[in-house]
Parts: sequence; structure tokens; C-alpha cells
Amino acid sequence: MHRQKTKYFLTIAYLSFLISIISLIVLFLLLVSANNIPHKSESESAGSKNVEIIDKKDLVKSDFTEWNNICDWELIVINNQNEVPPDYKLNLKEYNNVLIDARIRESLGDMINDAILQNIKLWVSSGYRSLEKQGELFSKKINEYKNKVYTDADSTNLAQGIIAKPGMSEHNIGIAVDLNGVKDDFCYSNEYQWLMENSQNYGFILRYDNNKQSITGKIYEPWHFRYVGKENAQKMKENDLCLEEYITFLCAEY
Repeated sequence: MHRQKTKYFLTIAYLSFLISIISLIVLFLLLVSANNIPHKSESESAGSKNVEIIDKKDLVKSDFTEWNNICDWELIVINNQNEVPPDYKLNLKEYNNVLIDARIRESLGDMINDAILQNIKLWVSSGYRSLEKQGELFSKKINEYKNKVYTDADSTNLAQGIIAKPGMSEHNIGIAVDLNGVKDDFCYSNEYQWLMENSQNYGFILRYDNNKQSITGKIYEPWHFRYVGKENAQKMKENDLCLEEYITFLCAEY
């Protein structure tokens, strides 16, 4: 009888010990599982905020006709939806054998000269472009897509993301310049990095940012810089705004 009681208690003790071990193992596994659950990093959280901003792109104005009739010359909006006003008066002057708007010449020269002093070589590869030249480039791009068996409509739409229609390019009024040639890898150069850090101090902005394509309607063009005036350029840089976003903001203030 005594042996049976002893055996009984030993069995109970063993079972209790076994249950304790199993409980610890389960608890350990739960803790490991919890630590492996992915949490939002700071960069992911920032990404979520970016998505929210992109989702608000529909709030950005698309028709700037009225604005273009009253704005200062340096804030005119020319894009795929907004043509150069028919009564726009060109004001051109040469800079190193390239025609540009005379009013941006001094600021452009200061920027390029100051860059040279810091061993940064910048040069203007394109400035003012006539409507005829713009038409030639646009037609050429359309034909490139047609040769890839795109429809006429698709070819035109795709071309507009790269080359503007005549009258819908900032080059047609000379307030934008292409720097150091049209090269996709320009964004990896020291010259580009210098421009991103300093161009706003001379009144210039990167017009077609990689992160703003859904708003500007243009592919990323790291070589294309547009004059908007020093104060405007600095505000746009500080707030990460493209021209369409910035003018929408200004319009709301009027």
C-alpha cells in the first residue's frame, strides 16, 4: 500500500514537471514568434506618408490658364496641359552660344561660375528651342514608338512623357536649360549632386523629379533645370514641391 502511494505521488510529480517543461517551451516559442513579427521601420513609415502624399495628387491643379495670365514671368506653368500663351513675348539672349531667356542669364552664369570655382564643371547643352524644332523632336519620338508597333494614340501619349508637344515645353520660352548633355547617368555625377545642393540658391529647380512623375507627366530628367527665382526655388526645395504643387499652393492663397 505504501509503495502504491509512493508510486502515485512520483507519477504526479513527474507529470507536473513534464507539464512545466512543455509550458516553458511553448512560452519560448511564442516569444520568438512575437519577435519575428515584422514591425514598420522608420523608412517604411516614411514610405506610408509618401503614399498619402501621392494619393493627394488629384488635388494638384491641372489647368493653369488663369494663373499664367496674372503670374510673374518666372512662375509660368508650361506642361502637357498648359501651352505657352499665344501673346507670350520672347526675351532671348545668348549665353555661351546658346539662346536662353535674357532674364535668367545672370543667375545661370553665376551658378555655373561658382560651380567651376568648386571644381564642378557645368555647361548648357540646350536652352531655347523653336516650335519647329520642338515639332521635329516630338514627331521623331512618336515614330520611334510606332516602329515598335504601338498604335498612333499610344505612340502620341508615350511620346508626351518624354518630349513635349510644340508650345508645351519650357524650352520654347527659354526659361529652362539642359545641362551637360541629355544623359540618364548624369544623376550619379558630382555635378548633379552639387546642383541638388545649390541650384535653388541661384533660382533654379530640378523640374522633372523622379518622385513627381505622376504630377509633372514627364519622365525623370536629371539634366533639366528650370528658373523660378531664388525665393521660390528655396521654398520649393525646403518643402519638396514640384512646380505644379507649388503653384497650386500659391493659387490657394489668392
